[in-house]
Formats: sequence, structure tokens, C-alpha cells
Amino acid sequence: MTIYAGWLDGIYMGEVFYADYTKQLQPGNTTAWGMWFVLAFRSSKPDFLAALADITQQFILMFQNTIQNVNAPNYTGLLYHGYDFSHQTLWASPDRGHSPEVWDRALGWFSMALVDVLEIFPRENPGYQSILTILRTLVPRIRDAAEPISGVWWLVITQPDRAKNYFESSGSAMFVYAMLKALRLNYVQDTADGSILRAARKAYDYMIQNWVVRNSDGTMNWLNTVNVSSAWVYKLLLHLFVYRLAAWIQREISM
Repeated sequence: MTIYAGWLDGIYMGEVFYADYTKQLQPGNTTAWGMWFVLAFRSSKPDFLAALADITQQFILMFQNTIQNVNAPNYTGLLYHGYDFSHQTLWASPDRGHSPEVWDRALGWFSMALVDVLEIFPRENPGYQSILTILRTLVPRIRDAAEPISGVWWLVITQPDRAKNYFESSGSAMFVYAMLKALRLNYVQDTADGSILRAARKAYDYMIQNWVVRNSDGTMNWLNTVNVSSAWVYKLLLHLFVYRLAAWIQREISM
């Protein structure tokens, strides 16, 4: 059985490196940047300028196939963990093959990939604007998905307040990073009342007060990070909510 699947977190592991490697070592790689690199300044034909790079296409495919529809249960407007284009896995939705829940850490990796790859991507490339548009779509929705009292995010964002769900620290940290970097580099314009910056600061304060632990030996710990989990567990648990909550919570990152 051949499965054609993509994961939000895999975009960070693959495309950010791909973009930086190409910029540093293969700037003429037309597979990565698209034929735009060769043709953009030698032709006025718009179809040349609209050529999408392989890197851009990965972001677009992931966004289009995992974005929640407005009529989805527990709608947040955010992205599901991944999708199986072949529809071979038990958890694949009938329409686009996406997984059934929004997982904070996968979305956190994708959010960081957006702000990090924009620093690398040629601004003149049409793909730059495509990636920027995805970022500008997601940031306000990430802000709105935070739990209102704590200001941080549930492990399974589409199941707030459900028993055994919890505030997960690594995804929350990645959201804070992405929002603050997007504001600092002017990728995203804040609202008139500064709601994005305020949300990031509120989450950051919660993180420092609740998840950073100073040990007696001078080292530090970081709490409430999911240890390991995988969407493939859907196969065993019939894509129940439990697939993420079966992951261990551990005291992680001892420094």
C-alpha cells in the first residue's frame, strides 16, 4: 500500500532546511525556487513569474489540505495535523484525507516554519507572497484559539476543556515565537488595540510562571511538554481523541 501523506511538523524539518541550503549552496536550483529564478528578469510573461517553487508548493499543499472548513466540528480555522492524499489510512477524512484534530505542536512547527522561511525566501519570488498570506491568515486564528484565562493553548486545540486534555508547553512556546517574530519583522500587522502582541505576552508570562522550573543544582526544567505521539496511532485507536492524550507528559529539556 502506497500512502502519500504530509505533516505540518514535517514542513519545518524539511522546507526550512531546503530553503536555506538552496540559498547558501544552490541559488540557481530551479526545482527549489522554480523557473522564476532563471526567467523572472528576462521575460515579462506573467506565467513565468507565477511559477511556484517546490518549497512554496509544499506549504500550499499542506495549507489547502489541512485547513478546517467553516462547518467543521469545533471550528477554529486552524490546520489539522496532517493529511493522507491517498485516503488509505483509517483517519483520513473523505474530502481531503486530513486527520480529525488540530494538534498544537504540529501547528506550532508549521507556524515557526512560516516565519523562518520568509527570512530566507527571495522576496521577489511569487512564492514569498503565498507563504506570507498563509501566515497572515493563521496568526489571528492562533491568537483566538488560546484558552482565555491562561492565555496558552490546549494540546488538542479542537477539544478544549475535555477531560485529560491539558495546556501543552512546547506548542504554546512555538506560537509565542511565531507571533512575536511575525510582528517584529512586519510580516503581520497588529490590530489597533495590539491584541496579537498582548496575546503573545500573556502566554509568555504564563509559560515563565508555570513551566520554567529552577532546580537546586542550578539547572532548569521545562514542564508540560508532550513526550512523543504520532498520528499513526489513529490506526490502533480508531482516530479517537485518546490518540494524543496517550502521550506521556514529562519534565523535559534539562539544561
